[in-house]
Amino acid sequence: MSLLIPISPGKSQTTSVCPASGSNVALPADDSCATTPSRYEIVIYEMGLCTSNPTASNSFDRSTCTSTLISSGGNTTDLAPGSTVDLGNSGGSLPEPGNYSYAYIIMANTFGLNVSYTASDSNTYASDSSGQAVAGGTPTNFTETLENFDEAPNCEPTASASVTGGTLRAMLADGSLSRADSCTGVTRLIGTFEPSSPIAITSSTSGLNVSFTVTDNGATITTSNAATPIPTAFSSGPFSPFFTVIE
Repeated sequence: MSLLIPISPGKSQTTSVCPASGSNVALPADDSCATTPSRYEIVIYEMGLCTSNPTASNSFDRSTCTSTLISSGGNTTDLAPGSTVDLGNSGGSLPEPGNYSYAYIIMANTFGLNVSYTASDSNTYASDSSGQAVAGGTPTNFTETLENFDEAPNCEPTASASVTGGTLRAMLADGSLSRADSCTGVTRLIGTFEPSSPIAITSSTSGLNVSFTVTDNGATITTSNAATPIPTAFSSGPFSPFFTVIE
């Protein structure tokens, strides 16, 4: 069984896909769109399955959860080339047989990116060390830190959306995994997904894997307001993990 869980840590949960790089099709003006980064590095601390919502009390509660992956120092993974994680071999365990109504991921609130895009003016725009788009430059790695789902001075530590197959929620948290209500002291992002149908673990289940994709959604391009719009900056977008129960 495969389960699509579109955890969306970036700013572009509903952003449309950009025209293909080098296609000579114009970008949207004074807007944003989603593209594929060449680097999308995250740090995963924990993943697992639960029988009830582990963030219902505005902090993380493991009492109904089985942690299938635990990494105290963080498991650094570049999702851009595609990545598969065995959730039973990194400090966690296989859940007992039963139906699990939630999946979760605890990760750092930072995203390591590298992005380039050839616009309809035939110039290739590359990320610099701060995420700005530079014409004709060499793509440079940069790190984005997510501390707010809104724009300052407003603070919004949570986000949610109804997506194909269920409901997605994301919560920015501090080091104790409590909700960062003031959008300060943020060190973690906790994503939970409530599938339309529970994830079934049976006595014959032998493993649980998750694979990731960031194609056409892992990076966001901010565009200029011009007759021929060009990229002005790059930032993170959502990634999609696919959970696979192995029987």
